[in-house]
Amino acid sequence: MSRGPWKEEPAPAGSWVPLPYRTAGRRSADSLVPHFGTGPAYAGLVAKKQRPATWSEVGYRNAGMRATFRGLTFAIRWAAVTATLKREPASIDEFCEVLDEARRTAFRDQQAFRAAFPSEATPLRMITDTGVLARFEELVRTLDNLDQVTGQLAPLAFTLGAAPASFA
Repeated sequence: MSRGPWKEEPAPAGSWVPLPYRTAGRRSADSLVPHFGTGPAYAGLVAKKQRPATWSEVGYRNAGMRATFRGLTFAIRWAAVTATLKREPASIDEFCEVLDEARRTAFRDQQAFRAAFPSEATPLRMITDTGVLARFEELVRTLDNLDQVTGQLAPLAFTLGAAPASFA
């Protein structure tokens, strides 16, 4: 194969058009990058669809990493309490009683949740849409002990964080 200048032949429609292989100062580095033509042959190309943001990405964008992780952990614990009571807790006080947690810690975690996810009043929609609540209800039925159920929290926090965020 000759290293001389390329013959200018029209490229078939829909294929990439290589530019001449010349370096050593005669052409810029842009000539080494494949060039995709424009025009009627490329009119049907559409940009790739972007995937929806996850709950972790939404929280990180709103409040940072620490508040997001704390907010997701609060949502997971909210799921555990909801599964135990078979209804959503009426207040933070009831939430604290069920988990035997300090009231101040619960309020700090709730504040982190609200900072990370300002569009959510409670974590209920997050945990039902992602299936975390159903998983906790199953754990409560099989284990019948809240201490054993809360031992399963860590993996579910990452499951919830990786789930696509749905906005109403």
